[in-house]
Amino acid sequence: MFPLRITITTRNLLHPLASKRAFNNPIPRAIHIRRIESKNLHHPLLQARPHKITGGAPTQHHNNPTMTSSDSSSTMYQLTFYVPTQDTQRVLSAVHATGAGTWPNDSNSPEKFDNVADPPKYVEVAFITRGTGQFRPTEHAKPHIGTAGGEVEYVDENKVEMVVMGTEVMRKAVEALKETHPYEVVAFFVTRCESV
Repeated sequence: MFPLRITITTRNLLHPLASKRAFNNPIPRAIHIRRIESKNLHHPLLQARPHKITGGAPTQHHNNPTMTSSDSSSTMYQLTFYVPTQDTQRVLSAVHATGAGTWPNDSNSPEKFDNVADPPKYVEVAFITRGTGQFRPTEHAKPHIGTAGGEVEYVDENKVEMVVMGTEVMRKAVEALKETHPYEVVAFFVTRCESV
């Protein structure tokens, strides 16, 4: 008899995330995930996603950033902003007063953050890096430092980074930041963090 060669594939074709294509393009990946969601299939990777895909390619909203989540109290964000060194503590105190900068007790289970019986162990948490900021105010600006239409200004500033738990707390933190920051235009970034 001649030798018989048998090939066995190890991919489980019944697995809801199994696919014959690589999903490097976000649009086919979104279609595939919507297909799985429409069949009410459950998978830990899908349950970990804080939001459903609503269609189309990812977009960036530069003029009006929005924070959306179906489980807004357990969503973790990072807030980063720049502030002159002499104003750092005043701005930081206002942002911390909203609940920002509170580290959850167990990073693998953010729902414990809301548990009154297990209050947070660390509050008013921030990482502050000192540096130099520069800008040139145009004739249309009303600068806190420098003159409109003037020269390039160099300012001793702090870069402040902090964790914020919950979408509503993040909104309040950004409001407090804008109200207390001395600059006419506040440079800040909001990043949603994923659990790994």
